[in-house]
Amino acid sequence: MRTGCIAGVLLLIIVGIQADGKNGLCSNAVFAASARSRTYYVATNGRDRYRGTENRPFRTIARGASVLMPGDTLIVKGGTYTEELFRKVPSGTSWTTPVTIKANPGETVIIRPPAGANRVFHFEDYVRDVPDKYIMIEGLILDGINIRYDCIKITGGANHIRIKDCEIMNAPGNGVIISGAGCDDNEIIGCKIHDNGRSTRDHGIYVKTENNLIEGCEIHHNSGYGVHVYNETSRQANCNTIKNCRVYNQASEAGILLASGEANAAQNNLVWSNHTNGIKVNYGATNSLISDNTIYDHRSYGVYVVSNTCTGTLVRKNFVANSGWGSGTGVDISNQGTETVIEDNVTGGGIYNGGKGAIMKGNSRFTAILFVNAEMVRGLL
Repeated sequence: MRTGCIAGVLLLIIVGIQADGKNGLCSNAVFAASARSRTYYVATNGRDRYRGTENRPFRTIARGASVLMPGDTLIVKGGTYTEELFRKVPSGTSWTTPVTIKANPGETVIIRPPAGANRVFHFEDYVRDVPDKYIMIEGLILDGINIRYDCIKITGGANHIRIKDCEIMNAPGNGVIISGAGCDDNEIIGCKIHDNGRSTRDHGIYVKTENNLIEGCEIHHNSGYGVHVYNETSRQANCNTIKNCRVYNQASEAGILLASGEANAAQNNLVWSNHTNGIKVNYGATNSLISDNTIYDHRSYGVYVVSNTCTGTLVRKNFVANSGWGSGTGVDISNQGTETVIEDNVTGGGIYNGGKGAIMKGNSRFTAILFVNAEMVRGLL
């Protein structure tokens, strides 16, 4: 075995023996292992001239981020940090060697940019023309009360950004927006996203790209949609998944929109008391999946497939109740789509089908009046 060190990366080359007895380089025998990962610290009583150790921490998150290499972690001690992190975080190289910025366990960390700042985090290209990737932000409160736009923007080809266990709030625009060619494969996991937006065009999460995961989030009291999957200029909003989320009390629109793309899915969510619909499919979406959701207490339809340009939607195994402009006796699932499959759902108010080529099977209605509200459902979880 020969070893070599290139740019701080240990390269192991294993020479194997081929069947004819000659030396050969095995196709799967090259491994790269980064140098030992490091942990740095930031605290409100630190100094940026310090070395970022636990006893001598940096003062700002931006300074701490500037020293990070793939595999490194920046731990942020409790307190409020008045910073805007615009293209300040370097990339990792994979999910085994990401760059991580996280709150110190058990402590409350708030990032609240100063008045006039654009966003809290903006991911694009820390190294010019090289998109950000493999970055994890964990356990932070991102307060957009003073900013001009969104709490988090992922754009310019940035990809593989993971936002985990964060609270994202008070932005005048979107809580999170993922927009731009190549901005795919991002994850928003276990976050609380609330009180964002000032108009119907501002949403809790706005997704315009592909293969993004939104899981285990609590999304409420945003001005537009809770989750808005749509791309107005192309059909790039494909293969996104929203699952295991609680989505409620959006001010002017539905809880979840699956629109304009292919194979987007809403699965196993609890969706209630949004202004119009629970889950809506619109704007030419194809092969959308709405399954295993509990949806109730909406002024309009709980599930709404809006037009015949929406094809191949599958609505399966949902519990839908208390729809219909506050009466609790209206239509729970309404279909105007093409070749929609509606199967094995349980509803209170029934199903309306005005679409073409629909398949309806195995659906049932309550045999007795059942009152559904948030407290009851939460008590069952």
